[in-house]
Amino acid sequence: MRMAKCIFYGLFITVAINAQKVVEEELRRKAQPIDFINYTGPSRQRDTVREVQEIGEVLAEPGRERRYLNRYRVVRVYDPNQKQKLSADIFIIEPQARVDHIRNVRLILASYLRKRFGYSQADAQTLANFATYYNAVYRGDVGYVSQRYIEEVMRYVKEENLGLARSYKDWPGKTRMLIPLSETGADPFTLGDQKVIEELRKQEDKGIGEREKMLALKEKEVEKREQALSKEKKELEAEKKKTTEKKEELAQKKQELEKKKEEVAKIKDPEEKKKKEEEVKKEEQKLKKEEQALKAQEEKQAKKEEEIKQKEEKQEKRQEELKQEKEQLAQDKKEQEMKKDPEKYREELERRNRELQEKEAALKKKEDELRQKTLFGGKIYYLRSKGYGPEGRRSNDLFIIDPQSRKILVRSPYEGIAGQKYDVFADGVVVIGTNAKSGFEATAYRLVLLDKDNLQVKVQGDDNIFWRSFVEIRNDIIYAVVFEGNAYYLAKFDKNLKRLARSQEKLHEDTFVTFFEDVIYVNDAQKNIIVLKEADLSLVERIKP
Repeated sequence: MRMAKCIFYGLFITVAINAQKVVEEELRRKAQPIDFINYTGPSRQRDTVREVQEIGEVLAEPGRERRYLNRYRVVRVYDPNQKQKLSADIFIIEPQARVDHIRNVRLILASYLRKRFGYSQADAQTLANFATYYNAVYRGDVGYVSQRYIEEVMRYVKEENLGLARSYKDWPGKTRMLIPLSETGADPFTLGDQKVIEELRKQEDKGIGEREKMLALKEKEVEKREQALSKEKKELEAEKKKTTEKKEELAQKKQELEKKKEEVAKIKDPEEKKKKEEEVKKEEQKLKKEEQALKAQEEKQAKKEEEIKQKEEKQEKRQEELKQEKEQLAQDKKEQEMKKDPEKYREELERRNRELQEKEAALKKKEDELRQKTLFGGKIYYLRSKGYGPEGRRSNDLFIIDPQSRKILVRSPYEGIAGQKYDVFADGVVVIGTNAKSGFEATAYRLVLLDKDNLQVKVQGDDNIFWRSFVEIRNDIIYAVVFEGNAYYLAKFDKNLKRLARSQEKLHEDTFVTFFEDVIYVNDAQKNIIVLKEADLSLVERIKP
């Protein structure tokens, strides 16, 4: 018998924003922003700002490897032929270095980037700041480096020195920072990747100021690459035009040579005929060489055309990434403003919530089914909304109600129910929850399995679930939308909330889901209908309306 669901939406809207309280020590640790520990003891002899900057300038002198005394070193590991993986400048803090404040690490890096690549002081400082965040995020992660960087980079790093430690005590002799390289300099898309941005979002101000500066740098990078790509395409078109003209010229020469052969064949004088045949042979050999050169040129142009195509695809990916990052930044800025003065945004909160309800009503064809009072095991499982926060995020209560007496039998002690969708099966009730005291301000959501008798937490999942996701159970397998890398995917979980599979295809966040035999119908990120295999969520087919 299909499980029962019942949702009651409250009529009031709570605009006060509650402070998030994390209840588990491990999650508290993970939620902490990157915070570098600097020396704070008795006064030491300090270098001036200019003296620190000079270190970076010395390291930026031309050459594969540059040193500053026996304290700092930069090694360039660059291979232009390996376009699928990253090259890098490796900044090394030697055991004899005296640096003990993150400010000075950044000053050296900014000075290096400014002189080596010609960045403005402001842009170089932004890249330097992100280089420290990036190398702290990926500290010791040799698995990541081996996948993303060319093989030679691995010769210079190992787990104990890769990246940047958070404490100054572990910098000298234990630091090899990677500065990923692009065609134009340091790669801002790698330095400011999604994992780094998420770390910045943990800061009290969500790192908005620094994120805005990096976003501007990424936009500059996209513009530079667009201009370079446009130039490459024009040059290729000019080359192809010349090749076409050369082919026509060569074809004309071959026709003329064939006529000459016919004329030579008619010559009666043996000596004159032999002389002319040798001339024809030389011309043939010359034309053959020209033909081979032309073929090589065409192959080179075809290869160049494929490279341009790959660059265009990367550009599209970067532009999509920029679009999503702008949207996230705008949302975070608005939420920060709401936190400062929630009463000021009462009307906007109410408007957003009305729009969300209207959108959900239009998109969710199963909404009526979810609102009905149906039964599971002779009981009603009743989800009540306690109110709304920014962007319509909810905080809910779950009850078990006796349908005969209409009395509440159990109220769930779990206060972190944030999603509006849930499902019930033999092993319990699956909800979308958070470790915050309420769902109003939560930044991370998980699947949570509640005991179907007492509604206490049995299991909590590890995956980040989209807060507005559906929760569907089919044959004891749980389906929901996960949020990873600023994109949405379909995932399936076992009854212990361990992930079994995740789609490679990105989904639209408000997708419908329909099961039929052994396939699943959903909407991809462009709202097209796609069909996934239920077994492993691989793509079966795209359906164009």
